[in-house]
Amino acid sequence: MSPKFTVLWAASGFTPTHPDAVQEMASEKANRLPAKTHRVVQIGPGVAVKYGLLVSKKEAENMMIMAKNTSIPVPKVLAYGTFGPFPRSARDNVICDGQFYETYIYMALAKGQSLDKAWDSCTRPSREAISKQLTTYLLELRKLEGSYIGSLNSGAVLDMASPSIKSKGPFKSEGQFNTALSNAYITTLGTSGLDIRTFVRELLSNNDHKIHFTHGNIKPQHIMVHNGRVTAILDWALSGFYPEYWDFAKALDGDGLGDERAVFIMNTFPQQYALEYLVYCFLTEVL
Repeated sequence: MSPKFTVLWAASGFTPTHPDAVQEMASEKANRLPAKTHRVVQIGPGVAVKYGLLVSKKEAENMMIMAKNTSIPVPKVLAYGTFGPFPRSARDNVICDGQFYETYIYMALAKGQSLDKAWDSCTRPSREAISKQLTTYLLELRKLEGSYIGSLNSGAVLDMASPSIKSKGPFKSEGQFNTALSNAYITTLGTSGLDIRTFVRELLSNNDHKIHFTHGNIKPQHIMVHNGRVTAILDWALSGFYPEYWDFAKALDGDGLGDERAVFIMNTFPQQYALEYLVYCFLTEVL
């Protein structure tokens, strides 16, 4: 069966370019934008397509929710759809009903550069202005409270920081989420009969955090800036409802306090979660 392109949603007046044409454009290096686990291709003036490994319609839906309910700048979604099915040998992508599909997200290009690239040329006043804007946006996210832990529309946990619990949930409470984390840690560690359950579960005994919408990957490379202004926050693939400390811990994940830009992001948070970050580091050494 030949792969089929199914448009799941498109803005009025916008016609998505067929994936075959997108992939042909992607063969030209000049059209490709920086990305690791997927491809982002500029297909025309001011228009880009994100597709590939781990791309899903959830990311498009997350951006549309942000655009509708907050003032947080996100790339304007123009359309999204799926292309497939493919056999595993042809496409190493997400599974949908036992078959493999690619998801294509068409969006407006954000103006400027990512903060990690613009960092050295940013003046102190520009950095201060960017910091204030990010704090405002983080406060807006905290207003979007949830009653479960998981992805949008009562979906499963998608955060790659804990692959052992990926595609599980949603969890009705932080207590259930913490139990899943501690069980995954103990199983993954493989303690050969050593009983560490009480210790690990005590580390995760704080179940009193508020649950709110979380970006899931706030890092300098995902923050677009221009003339001292934040023009867009990118990469909403891991977003969902998580405990209030989650974005703080994720912002430092992989960089830590030795990175000037990571510390800059850390200081934009309206509240810091030092103990929760240490517990998160303990868990992710294994998970």
